[in-house]
Formats: sequence, C-alpha cells, structure tokens
Amino acid sequence: MAQELIIDVHGHEIPVHVRGTSLRTTYRKGDAPWLVCTELRADDPDAIFTRDEFKAMAWNTANATARKLGWLV
Repeated sequence: MAQELIIDVHGHEIPVHVRGTSLRTTYRKGDAPWLVCTELRADDPDAIFTRDEFKAMAWNTANATARKLGWLV
C-alpha cells in the first residue's frame, strides 16, 4: 500500500495523516496569523517517513492548504 499524505479540512482544522500508518497531526487556525499544531502522532516504525520528515511535510502541506483557503496571507 502506498503511503501518501491525506489532507482534509474540518471547520478551522486541517488534519493531515499518512494512509496506512498511525502518522497523524492536526493544525488549527486561531486568532494568530499562523497555524497551531493541536495533535501530533508521529511515531510509526512501519512508516516510510521519519518523524521529522512527516512533521515537515505535514506543516508545509497544511500551510499551503490554509493559504488556498485564505486563512494565511
């Protein structure tokens, strides 16, 4: 099974996870002009990404999604 990032938007939250793993994080748009990480599960020995690789990819993807939504300028 290919491991890929899955991005979704629920209200003011952007959950990001990797299909087939327990890698998961959620970013939330609050009053600040940036996203805040509200959940992080980034340890999965079977994942093809390291914890740091996942965090970087998830952060970049969530920020790009937030910009498309007009949450960030």
